[in-house]
Amino acid sequence: MSVEINLSNLNAKADQIKRLSQPGTMEKIGQKVIELNMAQIRGQQDAAGNPFPAYTPRWQEWRSKHKRNPGVVDLTISGAMLAGLGVVRVQEGEVEVGFNSVSEKRKAKGELYNKKRPIRFVGLHDKSREKLFEWIRERFLRVNS
Repeated sequence: MSVEINLSNLNAKADQIKRLSQPGTMEKIGQKVIELNMAQIRGQQDAAGNPFPAYTPRWQEWRSKHKRNPGVVDLTISGAMLAGLGVVRVQEGEVEVGFNSVSEKRKAKGELYNKKRPIRFVGLHDKSREKLFEWIRERFLRVNS
């Protein structure tokens, strides 16, 4: 009995991984993370894939008065917080998505509003992570036959 191992693609894969970890590629991956994260938010799902909790009756009333749908949790008053979500740090093999603005960061953490029940919405749930990995495989890790 014998075991055969074919390492002919090893160098090609090492080159692909090296290219994948370059800052320019990591920036693109960060932008894709933001795109997927915003799709989750539009779908009213938090970073764990759970539905956003309903607004409190008081907040629903405020939204109704201001011609906003009280039944749709969209995490926006002005849109500034979500517009501030971006790539904040890139280095070889790493990308960080978050907020550059201290006030937007505080809003997102629930320090300014919604203190009693903050929504953890920055991050990708399992389905979105799978979409990201598939996108990376298709775009950056093609195997040449």
